[in-house]
Amino acid sequence: MKIKGLTVLMILLLASCSGGGDRNFDPAAAQLRLLHGTAASRVSLSRQGGDVVLEFLPTGDGAFIELDAAFPVDTFSEDWSGDAAVLHLVVPVNGRLQIGVAPRPEYSGEVVSLRLSSDPAGRSTSEPPTKPVNKVHDLEATDIGNGQVKLDWTQINWADYDLNGEVNISDLTPIAQNFGKSGSWTEADPEYWVDGDQNGMINISDVTPIAQNYLISVGGYNIYRNDVLFPPLGSGPGTVDPSFSTKPGAGLPPHYSAVLDSAADGSFTVAPVDYDGLEGIMSFPSMLSAPSLNVDLNIIGQQLFDQNTGLPSGFTNDTVVLRVIDPIKEVNAIEFGTVLPLGTDGQFTVNGLPRGQLFHLQVAYVPTVDLASGAPKGGSSLRGTSALPTDAVVTSIPFRLPLGSDPGSVQALIDLGTANPLGGYYVNLNDDLTLPGDNPATPEIETQWTRSEDIRLDFKNSQVTLDTDGNGDFEDEAHLEDPNRDCVSGQRREQELDDDDDEYESREEIEVEGDVVSFDELNGTVTLANVEVKVGEIETDISGQVTLTFSELSNFEERIRENEGDTEGDLDPSTIIPGDKLEVELYALEDTQLLIPTVYWTERVKRVIDNRT
Repeated sequence: MKIKGLTVLMILLLASCSGGGDRNFDPAAAQLRLLHGTAASRVSLSRQGGDVVLEFLPTGDGAFIELDAAFPVDTFSEDWSGDAAVLHLVVPVNGRLQIGVAPRPEYSGEVVSLRLSSDPAGRSTSEPPTKPVNKVHDLEATDIGNGQVKLDWTQINWADYDLNGEVNISDLTPIAQNFGKSGSWTEADPEYWVDGDQNGMINISDVTPIAQNYLISVGGYNIYRNDVLFPPLGSGPGTVDPSFSTKPGAGLPPHYSAVLDSAADGSFTVAPVDYDGLEGIMSFPSMLSAPSLNVDLNIIGQQLFDQNTGLPSGFTNDTVVLRVIDPIKEVNAIEFGTVLPLGTDGQFTVNGLPRGQLFHLQVAYVPTVDLASGAPKGGSSLRGTSALPTDAVVTSIPFRLPLGSDPGSVQALIDLGTANPLGGYYVNLNDDLTLPGDNPATPEIETQWTRSEDIRLDFKNSQVTLDTDGNGDFEDEAHLEDPNRDCVSGQRREQELDDDDDEYESREEIEVEGDVVSFDELNGTVTLANVEVKVGEIETDISGQVTLTFSELSNFEERIRENEGDTEGDLDPSTIIPGDKLEVELYALEDTQLLIPTVYWTERVKRVIDNRT
């Protein structure tokens, strides 16, 4: 097959002229150099009159050479024979010709001949990828804690079919090896990276992208954060060189991974550089936001099992597993956000949390003693599962981040060292939750506010208590059932799930008065008869009985009316009996026309004793 100038497939390659020079062709001065591991036995060079004749045996991966034709070239003729079962390409580089011949599957070993009769000039140096097709689109930035960010991405150098970093003559081989294949390939398939024109078929037209991108190379990548370049981390061009890459599989492009000392926020981008350090097209950005929640945690009172070694240990990050879940589902729960340990034990950040939704921050750990009995026990692994093992203790802290971007913070101390007179040990949780914005429960305008809680879990009896009056005494508080032993009763969980409106404190208070028919402290219910409901200045009597719910967050107080005046103090809920008169203050958690809403928050339960005569 005789072709004038360039191979038809190479016409799209630029054909710049050399601007004069000696046009006399001297085939005796022609020399060749073997490329890409080509054996000398696969190529022969001879001269016939004024022409150079090359013969190829392109077995295996093919035959590749560089020919110094000893003349300045701008046009030439190439005449091929025996080429029906091969792919071939002739490309001008630095005044020489690079020639490749790659066998297709049907090639049976015949000699392939090329007669050259003239001369081209073309691109002479490498260039970085600058076309949109080479734009990295899978860059992923991850906050890995300890003041570091990890970047991952896939190298794209289109038409570099053999994935050696440069588009050159050897990229004929993968086309020939896959010639005739067709399919709907994805980036996970090696064929995707050989189908250069992306028409779903590997055929002769996939040679054209080689010509269009010839000598485009990737020698590494520059990395930027907020458009500021990171200094080199390796020895090659760019911030990272190919030593930061791995091959995920045969026929798949290199995967780059780099760990940077960096703040975990902002816009991260990468751009390829060629072997000379020239920069190509910038990637799509990967964004990191500031943490949603900062956590400061400590556990004292008992040793814990280290989850890496299985040995008893004082508290470290390796003795706990933190996760954020939707409290609707405790087992096999869906986890939200990314929990990252920082450099100091007990310091964590949680990124990527939705706003305005109730979550539980769960701290899972395995004490070296059974908290229900005090007996020693063996360790178990908490790693890699959402269904936590039955012997793990899980302590939950409810929170709801307000809308906006400012982070919240939790400072929590879990004390396992107080013995329970009934057996085992208490779990004492002291936590301070600080949230950005204004506290809806106070009239002041604030930029942040803190909710402080002191909670005791009777692990043996699965009962939780909260010190609502801050006097350090849990005996005068409600003891509610906590079957999950996570320091949150079922009543509190239901109440907070319903509380999706932080403005409930701005609504009118509802006061319910009545006589106790029954009082169930563990389950958080009280049934009243002879009920009167007050909303503002309006009072209404209700016939029949009314059952109200409360949680460990509800305050219990007592008012004693004497002739000399009223006295008020704390109330031990366990002393409430049928016939007592109670005043229950609650707030609606929904807009309703009902006197007593179906969804509400019980703020206070007050027993009234009238000793007046």
